[in-house]
Amino acid sequence: MTPALSGFMRPAFDPTLLSRPRATAAASVVSLVALVAAAGTGVLKPLEARLVLVMAEHPLPAWYFPTFLLLGSLLPFLVRLLCRRDQALRRLLDPYLILLAGQIATEVVLVVLAGKGLGVIVGFWFTLMRLWQLLQLRIKAARMPGVQMLFTLELVLWAVNALHIVLRRLLLVA
Repeated sequence: MTPALSGFMRPAFDPTLLSRPRATAAASVVSLVALVAAAGTGVLKPLEARLVLVMAEHPLPAWYFPTFLLLGSLLPFLVRLLCRRDQALRRLLDPYLILLAGQIATEVVLVVLAGKGLGVIVGFWFTLMRLWQLLQLRIKAARMPGVQMLFTLELVLWAVNALHIVLRRLLLVA
């Protein structure tokens, strides 16, 4: 294929997008703006009210938040901090941490503006993005078994989160 034609053969969607820091930051900002815009129209208000009721009837187990804080946030951050001079590791962990920061920022803004029930929607959306991202990052970490193991742990952790949101939140709203 000639270089002039190579641009025409590129897929419309790059499946590795969330494994790059700038693209991950952009996806987080677009998600924040889209969710705030949707909440601002009021279209999500009935869903938010039902989610608040479901959350009251089915609270999270006591272990849930500490587990996700420790394994999903602090562990990757600590690895990144301890290995800050390892450029290959930074290239792999930075997109994960950027998406995590984007989720936290989006949840805070949306919960303050539109109610705590929408935290479930933010969590679900970002968890889906994170699962896709972790699949891509595991492939990129093929020559780094320790990092690949960390991403596998994170993949299992966030898959459990996605299942929990679907089974204990979204299906109960319907």
